[in-house]
Amino acid sequence: MPSGIAKSDVDFLLACTIWQSFANWHAKPYPTSVVLAKAHTMIDRTVRILDSMIEIHGPKLTEVILANEEMVFKGIQLHIHKSVQKINSRQFFRSISNNLKSRLFTTQSSHVSNASSNLFKETYDQLLADLNVFDSNAWPDDVNIQYGDDSIRRLSQKFKVDEISAIRGFREFKDTRDKNIVDLKMLISEIKTIAIFSSECERAFSSMNEIVSPKRNTLSSEHISSLMFINAVGPLVEKINTTKWIESWIKKEKRLATGENCPKRIKLAEENSYESLWNLINDLKNICYL
Repeated sequence: MPSGIAKSDVDFLLACTIWQSFANWHAKPYPTSVVLAKAHTMIDRTVRILDSMIEIHGPKLTEVILANEEMVFKGIQLHIHKSVQKINSRQFFRSISNNLKSRLFTTQSSHVSNASSNLFKETYDQLLADLNVFDSNAWPDDVNIQYGDDSIRRLSQKFKVDEISAIRGFREFKDTRDKNIVDLKMLISEIKTIAIFSSECERAFSSMNEIVSPKRNTLSSEHISSLMFINAVGPLVEKINTTKWIESWIKKEKRLATGENCPKRIKLAEENSYESLWNLINDLKNICYL
C-alpha cells in the first residue's frame, strides 16, 4: 500500500462546490404552490452561479488547485493514480451548467427544427413575462392602472378563465397588493396547477407499489387511483371524519372488521373435522389386530 492518497481523490472536493450551489434548493421543502416563474428564477440563478465558477473559483476549488500544485492535501502526501483520469474543473462546471440549461423550457431537443425551437422559446418567454406581472417588485415606480392588462388577457385565454373578471381583479390587486381577491382567485389557482417538480409523481408511483401488494392484487384500477390520490395529496387521516361512512356500512348489514362471522374466518369445530375418518382408521386397525 503506497503512503498518502491519490491525487485524483482530491477532485472529489469539486462535487462539494456543486452541492453548495444546490444547497438552497434542499435547505427546506418547497411547497407545491411555487409557481413557474419562481422555479425558473431559481434554476437560472444556479446556472449563472455555475457559469461564474468557471472563471472565479470558490473556496473548495481553490483548495483543490493548491493541493494539486503542492501534491499535499491536509498534510497528507499525494501520489498520481494513472488509472484515474483527472477532472477538468472548467469542463466539469460547464457540463453541469449545460445540463441545467437543457432542463429549462427555453431549450428544445436536437431533432426539432430551429423554427419550432424558436417558436417554443418565444412562447415560453412570453409566458414568463406574463406571470411576472404578479411580482409587485418588478412594477414601474408610477404604475399605470392598465399596466399588465395585456398579460392578464393572454393568461386568461390560455387558462380558460373569465377575462373581464380577471382584469378587474388584477386592477384591484394593483391598488391593494392583496392576491386574495375574488375576481383574481380563479386565474391564480389555474396558474398554480402548472407542474413544477416531478417529485410528487415519483412519490405517487412509489406509493402504488406499497398499495398494490401480493396480498392486495385484486384492487380495481379505480380503487388504486383513489388510494394513490389520498396518499399523494391527503387529507391527513386524523382530519377525516369517517363516522358517516362507518354508519352507512353498518346500516347495509356489512360485517365489521373485528367480526368473526366471515366464512374465511370460521374455524371448523372439532366434531366437524376429520374425526370420523380417524375413527374408521382406528376401527380397521383393531380388526387387523384381532
